[in-house]
Amino acid sequence: MNHPPPLPGCGCKPPSPPSRQASGYLMQQILGSGQIHRRCQCYTLSLCSLPCDAEAPFLLTNAAIAGQPTWQEVPCHEQDAIVLRVQLPLCLSLQDRYGRPIRIQDQMEEQLRLHIHRPDHPSWQGQVMLQAAVRLCRPARACREGPVEAALEVLIQAYLVSYCPVSVPAPCPRPEQKPWYPQPHPYCPD
Repeated sequence: MNHPPPLPGCGCKPPSPPSRQASGYLMQQILGSGQIHRRCQCYTLSLCSLPCDAEAPFLLTNAAIAGQPTWQEVPCHEQDAIVLRVQLPLCLSLQDRYGRPIRIQDQMEEQLRLHIHRPDHPSWQGQVMLQAAVRLCRPARACREGPVEAALEVLIQAYLVSYCPVSVPAPCPRPEQKPWYPQPHPYCPD
């Protein structure tokens, strides 16, 4: 990046280019973690946004995460834990009486406990990272009037991470008088 020369008499210098040798970098450190793994548990899902022309009965054929999970912290009385209320946006795939595919959005909620591994580090300086997956265990029948009971497998993993500086070791000094590689001997005719 080229900078214009400074104006005469202003006493400013153009900014110096960044140095090529970094003295360190930031690395994520895991301060706490938690996980929920529910295998084939029944959840009540609402079918509130069905299209008007869809005819009952419906068959729920698939359930998946439809976006990034959101969370809110819930009061917790434990010293080394944080409790999160996690909202999972879902995409539900259904078929109506005639086998026409229908996709609707829904949301489910779970509570997750994050166990703090480093109680000496202030947790408010951390960042929560969530990963979630939802899978339908078996198809479920549903009517238009009410919610559907679906057997889902739910996996939520949460990490409380903090960025900490890590220094880079200095490069090994190389003696200037010795080359890196052996040099060929010069040809000397006698």
